[in-house]
Amino acid sequence: MKFVIRAGGIGTRLWPYSRRDRPKQFHAFVGGRSMIQKAVARIVSLAGPDDLYVSTGKETVTAVREHLPDLSEAHLFEEPAVRDTGPAVGLESVLLETRYPGCTVASLGSDHHIGKPDEFCRLLQVAETALEEMPETLITIGVKPTRIDTGLGYIKKGERLRTILDEPVFAVEGFTEKPDDDLARAYVKSGDYLWNSNMFVWKARTILDLFSRFEPEIYDILMRIQREAERGDASEVIASEYPKMKEVPIDNAILERAQSLATLEADIDWSDIGTWGALA
Repeated sequence: MKFVIRAGGIGTRLWPYSRRDRPKQFHAFVGGRSMIQKAVARIVSLAGPDDLYVSTGKETVTAVREHLPDLSEAHLFEEPAVRDTGPAVGLESVLLETRYPGCTVASLGSDHHIGKPDEFCRLLQVAETALEEMPETLITIGVKPTRIDTGLGYIKKGERLRTILDEPVFAVEGFTEKPDDDLARAYVKSGDYLWNSNMFVWKARTILDLFSRFEPEIYDILMRIQREAERGDASEVIASEYPKMKEVPIDNAILERAQSLATLEADIDWSDIGTWGALA
């Protein structure tokens, strides 16, 4: 499995501490290490140097190098324009599929607090094993809610699809983004909903096939990038073609339209630290 730490966000809700050239993932909100350093440290038991990648914007490439000096240059994916998580996931997927055909990818955040890293790693292994049986499924890491929160997205759990390594794997029945207070309260009370952590495990080829189906214009650009990557160096075509992609979250581009979706219920002491209130 290959691991991509997505570090392209700009953390506008934590202004003025989080700024465009030094967003929240490069700050140490809790403890002495920055959030991106913690994101790498929590998966070190699973991700060796050959398996770890970081995706970030051109304005924060220098910050990534400062915070992760041991990261190989070939393992740093630069997004030349802000296009949200849809194109970012597409780029990481096409580059990894070119290098490692058939690979499984864990696409993870760089700006989350996870208080139970061992449990988090265990769930990533569950997801990897589940994909051996369900290779065309997209697996989300859903977080068991601990409070009423209207600032997060919610995943509705469906039927149990499998039990993998003693962990239930649930179908996904739908997504709701930032419900109002009454709805969020009902979701949490029902026990049928999880927070959407925006962390995923899937086959790179599966995601690319779904881009082909649902976002053909993005897919065409990704294929131009792949052709250059197969020749050796895709940096120029990425710089010229990536900004042409439309700005769209991966949820809207792919997840809400895909048919084969699953989720794991994670009890990992998680927070996206998206606001000052969440940090408190």
